[in-house]
Parts: sequence; C-alpha cells; structure tokens
Amino acid sequence: MLDVEWRFAGDEQQFRIHYADPNTGFNCGWHRDDDHPELGSVHFQYDHPETGETTHQRAQFEKSVPTEILWTVLERLFEDRIPSLTVE
Repeated sequence: MLDVEWRFAGDEQQFRIHYADPNTGFNCGWHRDDDHPELGSVHFQYDHPETGETTHQRAQFEKSVPTEILWTVLERLFEDRIPSLTVE
C-alpha cells in the first residue's frame, strides 16, 4: 500500500509518502512535516517489523515539484530502501 498526501499552506508544502506491505510488515516513508525539527524539514522513517522500533533519518530532495519528488521517492524505495532494509 502506498499512501501519498500533500498539503500546502501558502508557499510551504508538507507531504507524507509512506509505503507499507501488510504481508511482510515492511513500513517506511518520507515525511515533510514538523514532527522531527532536529532532522530538518524532510525525514525518512522506517518502522522495524521485528522490534517495533522506529528509525528516523534526515532526507532531502533536489527537486521541489510534488510529482518529481514522488518519482524520486519511488525510485529510492524500490531500488535502494526495500532491498537494503530487507536483507537477511
């Protein structure tokens, strides 16, 4: 399941692009919000299926157009994050 949410408040945009696989428990996403100011405006969040712990990492995108960010996220998700986080 892929959940994509974009909100605009004036010139500022916030988004949540989150992927979850209910069959494996894999759950991660990129968020631009005020939840983790120490990480900057954008962070990557990964929920560890075995431990239930959540990891947050600073993230950034070169593009600013929502569709370009979405394409970048999908590329990172399927080419980098899923393979690297599901290695056994």
